[in-house]
Amino acid sequence: MTLNNTLNILVMIYQQHIGSTSSQPLKDLLATAIKKGYINTDIGKQVEQVKRRIKERDYLTPVEVEQLFKAVDHEVIKTLVKTLYYAGLRIGEGLKLTLKDIDLEKNVLIITKGKMKQKRIIPINYKLRKELQTYIQNQRKHRS
Repeated sequence: MTLNNTLNILVMIYQQHIGSTSSQPLKDLLATAIKKGYINTDIGKQVEQVKRRIKERDYLTPVEVEQLFKAVDHEVIKTLVKTLYYAGLRIGEGLKLTLKDIDLEKNVLIITKGKMKQKRIIPINYKLRKELQTYIQNQRKHRS
């Protein structure tokens, strides 16, 4: 089996089985193989963009959300879980929240350390506001 045959098989497998949205890594590999003289033809140009299989999202039902909240025994973690849920935060954003990021007067969370370092302002609904007030009054005063 020649190197070209091997690469052709690799392209075929990639096209049929990889769930990536980009064929760029394979194309980069093939471009490097040409530069180094391993192959003569850039078969990467024949590779079609791989279609990503979009899986429908599963959402928790209101009953499941309540079960989740009840299952968490630690009050600080429960507040974090509720904040993630009610504000729609990414886990990393929630873990980086500080008291300075919570503005109860304006009813917003200020996400300054989020994805791509972009600042986001997230409105706080009444349920989350109540949770955050309780957390600040009951949990944080013990740490002062």
